[in-house]
Amino acid sequence: MKRIVLASLFCALFILPTTASAEVLQVWARGDGGYMGGDSDLHYFKANDVGPEYGFAVGAEVLFVDIFANVNFHPDGSMFNLLGVGYHLDLIPVDLVAFGPIAQTAYFFAPTGTDGETDDRGLIFRGGAFFELNISKFVALGAEGMAGYALITSDADAGLMYSGSGYLKFKVGF
Repeated sequence: MKRIVLASLFCALFILPTTASAEVLQVWARGDGGYMGGDSDLHYFKANDVGPEYGFAVGAEVLFVDIFANVNFHPDGSMFNLLGVGYHLDLIPVDLVAFGPIAQTAYFFAPTGTDGETDDRGLIFRGGAFFELNISKFVALGAEGMAGYALITSDADAGLMYSGSGYLKFKVGF
């Protein structure tokens, strides 16, 4: 009996989504600044010496599932873009802060040629954590860090990747 109670408590605190509001749908946009890197076997990372990045993302969250598009620019003029679906879980059920794990799968494309040709494209599977401080009902400051695996389909390459960013997020919930 004690094990059932402990298992139920664990599920209620750490597995089931908990939110302080009754929003089912949230639409958001954010500006990002951060970094990205990866395994040297990845053509994109070797060709563009990836490091600092800045950009923006837009998306919609239904319950705890995000659908998003992310555009990132690098100092050398290259881009790294994502279109994907993700999962994030708010572990702290209060209005002021949000913290928890992230898991994402995304299609990426990186137009690196001077003619806009897409040199690298493929899939990324990554996970990590996020933290958000809600300044108001519509604005949040946040940070996230992720690591994962990239499968580049354009030249049959694969390798590890990592990223981290700070962001300013604007959101509207329904």
